[in-house]
Amino acid sequence: MYLFRFPRISTFVLTTFSALFLGANISSAQVSRGEFTLPFETHWATAVMAPGTYSYTLERASPGFVLFIRGQGKSVTIPAVGTMSVVDPFKGSTLLLDTEGRQSTVRSMQFGHLGLILRYRAAKLGDTSSSGRNESHKSS
Repeated sequence: MYLFRFPRISTFVLTTFSALFLGANISSAQVSRGEFTLPFETHWATAVMAPGTYSYTLERASPGFVLFIRGQGKSVTIPAVGTMSVVDPFKGSTLLLDTEGRQSTVRSMQFGHLGLILRYRAAKLGDTSSSGRNESHKSS
């Protein structure tokens, strides 16, 4: 007799939590915003970014995240197509660049307040060795 009551309670709880979760996701499409400065020309996905200050908005997408970047007369949309890590929140945010020869490429963007690290694939330009130097640039 009680076997039939349990599924009803579970269905009610599941429905309630699903509605709350869906409502939270809809209301928080914009996850983060800020700005950063690139000291030199930098490749990021298929975009080539001139030196200067940029603003960004990180938004949820289906699936994953998308960065909308504006600055230096450009608007660029960059989907998070590399790997993503969720860690404990930490202070600050960082844009990690990999520089090899005269070319710099964005390797990761770390959002400390979210505990989120988005990693990007290296540009495929002949040599794909990782002997370049890494440089960090703080974003706010």
